[in-house]
Amino acid sequence: MIITEKPDEVCEALTSTFDEAKGGYSDADKTLVYFVVKRFQVTRMKDIVHDIDTHSYITITEVADVFKSNHNKNS
Repeated sequence: MIITEKPDEVCEALTSTFDEAKGGYSDADKTLVYFVVKRFQVTRMKDIVHDIDTHSYITITEVADVFKSNHNKNS
């Protein structure tokens, strides 16, 4: 999860989804970027984000599983 003031640039560099957020300390509008990467991709992801926004915050949480619906709405 990434809190950034430069979501367009970060999202352009990383394939991800994002929602609006507000800085708890600064009360400034920010964007929350959430995406899943493999363990060996974490260092590269941090480098990319911090090259774009040196004031960004990144939290990393281990994910046990990722589920996708296999339901076909046209069936």
